[in-house]
Amino acid sequence: MTTNSTGAVAEAMAPELTLSRHFKAERSRVFDALTKPEQLAQWFGPEGCTCPDAQSDARVGGAYCLPIVGGDCEVHTVTGEYLVVEPPERLEMTWAWIQDDGNPGDRMVVTFTLTEKDGGTELELHQVDFVDEEIRDKHSFGWSSSFEDLDKLLARMD
Repeated sequence: MTTNSTGAVAEAMAPELTLSRHFKAERSRVFDALTKPEQLAQWFGPEGCTCPDAQSDARVGGAYCLPIVGGDCEVHTVTGEYLVVEPPERLEMTWAWIQDDGNPGDRMVVTFTLTEKDGGTELELHQVDFVDEEIRDKHSFGWSSSFEDLDKLLARMD
């Protein structure tokens, strides 16, 4: 919390993340790669990690679970619920990492907006409610790295 010039206490805004990436693929193909388990398993996770058992029920109220196996063989799992599913334009979901006690940690919200652009798809990711900038920056690296693999997957599907 911070105190503004009038002396009133105001909540500090949680850090946010916005990333854009252009893919040489139709929006429907990019949307499918964001929601279909067999495709998520092929690209999701930062460099050096895999997501061998992706689960996704891409409908409003449906859940997803993405266990990521790192180079150290440690598993990190993110899970959440789909809030908005509007193929092929928009996808919004809650986002929480499973903690050591088996419960979800701090909840964030991720929104993907897909726009036709330059013969392909412009993907904009907006993620909100980070606890701090360090966590936001780790997610920025993870998403950017994952999008490299998504780009390769989409190219292979041509």
